[in-house]
Amino acid sequence: MIRKKMELSLAKMMGAATLALGSTFAMVACSDDSSSGTFDLDEPFEIVLSKAKYSYDEDNSSFVKIVPVCKTGTLGNLVGPDDKGAEWDTVTYKVTERKGVVTAKKGKKEVAKYSYDGESFPVGFWGNSEEDGLKILSGLRLDDDDIVSMVSQYNGSCFMKDYYALFRKGNSALEEVDQYLTDFYNLFKAPRDTSTNEKKMLADIRVGSCEELTIYDGLVSVEVSDLKESSGKITISYEDDECPVTFNLRYAINQEDCEAAFEDFQNDRYAAKKFNFDTYANDIVYDEYCVAQLVLDLKRDKKIPLAKWVPVVDDEAKAQAKSFARGLVNLVQAGFAR
Repeated sequence: MIRKKMELSLAKMMGAATLALGSTFAMVACSDDSSSGTFDLDEPFEIVLSKAKYSYDEDNSSFVKIVPVCKTGTLGNLVGPDDKGAEWDTVTYKVTERKGVVTAKKGKKEVAKYSYDGESFPVGFWGNSEEDGLKILSGLRLDDDDIVSMVSQYNGSCFMKDYYALFRKGNSALEEVDQYLTDFYNLFKAPRDTSTNEKKMLADIRVGSCEELTIYDGLVSVEVSDLKESSGKITISYEDDECPVTFNLRYAINQEDCEAAFEDFQNDRYAAKKFNFDTYANDIVYDEYCVAQLVLDLKRDKKIPLAKWVPVVDDEAKAQAKSFARGLVNLVQAGFAR
């Protein structure tokens, strides 16, 4: 198995506005990677994207988000959250809750409004009040241990069906993932076919089940084979070709995850000069040759033209496989929210 670490843009996903839960909030299926069970994609669930600490002072309504540090020090050494001298970043807000609505201010400026679902403020779920009722959304979950998690939440009854219902509908929370799926769809087309026919693509992408999407009249399937709080497995299939893509999420708040990300950075010959945890926040494993070969096999079988100068599995084919794997993991991990 050839191991590739993808540069998923978690910074963008975590920087986006959190999406809200409606008043008909359903209880979320609780699970974690230490358990043997996985999420049922026909029931509500959550995936944890990132974690930080927080403190809340009820007397003055002060809310402090304490963001873990995972970076290189002055000498190029790793500075993780448990290392001596690590100074965590903090952001302070004034937050007030009234009738289920949380207002957050930075200084005198209002920066966000959230819908609140919980019994003892601030513990519970916070979501953007403008997005009430969405089935696929992201938000903040605050617990009794002073941990705030950025979560991607599904609150419907058939995961892939609900995603498809929102695909290419201009929903700002889905733009990035829509593009990934569109790019994957276009991988199988002839080189000269560079345009995207929205109507045709929508007709070609179908929901095989709550766990599966198919494209091109069912020729290719994309199945969520396994999903937990911080890991998952996606399988792409064409006839006898089957390529698994597995992923494990890392959190900067955990020293071990910070160290693993830094090790990936050190071993990455294409790495940027400066270490960025977000770039290595996911450990994604896939066989790049398997994915590239699957695309080529379908094209050959269906007599879809190949670029004449492209070898069987060259750098371009492997780059397409990398984009595909990155997009699939982003699609599932982000719960279709940036």
